[in-house]
Amino acid sequence: MNESLIEKGLLTQKKCSHCGQDASKTNDYTIEGVLYCRECINRFILYFDEYSKRPDITIRFKELPPSNNKFMGKTNKWEYQKQKKYWADLIFCEVVKQRIPRKNIKKSVVTLVHYFPNKIKRDPDNFSGKLVLDGLAKAGVIEDDSFDNIKLNIEGEYDKKNPRFEILIKIKEAVNNEKFQSRIQLL
Repeated sequence: MNESLIEKGLLTQKKCSHCGQDASKTNDYTIEGVLYCRECINRFILYFDEYSKRPDITIRFKELPPSNNKFMGKTNKWEYQKQKKYWADLIFCEVVKQRIPRKNIKKSVVTLVHYFPNKIKRDPDNFSGKLVLDGLAKAGVIEDDSFDNIKLNIEGEYDKKNPRFEILIKIKEAVNNEKFQSRIQLL
């Protein structure tokens, strides 16, 4: 193992950060200062290759995010913060469950589809997706939720038997594998 990384405090362990196996051999790797064994690096590269070929990602929820009207003009900012944290955690859990790699989508088209249980008229601007986009960025799925990185579409549908919410992400630009592999350093 390269002792200079340990001396500099960049590596404080001699075990793979992913699987916990001994990684003190001379052919182990770091990604941005985090130690991994050769087997885990190979799995990451294979998984990244497969992931980058995925044309899009769909994340489904059995509940609908709240309307912006619930928070606008209200003095209780804590309810908004509570909902923001709830949706960020919910999105993160789905990202983990679907094994979506983090920080890989640079540019994308994000479509938010609300399947409402009734045909009451709703304004799209009341479902702007602020909680959802912040959650996607916090979970690390999208690099940033700015206009430079995403194009946002909002749709509303009717499904009395199965109301739900879906996030569709069409990848326009992902971090390419060469860029990912260039971050891997042989110890």
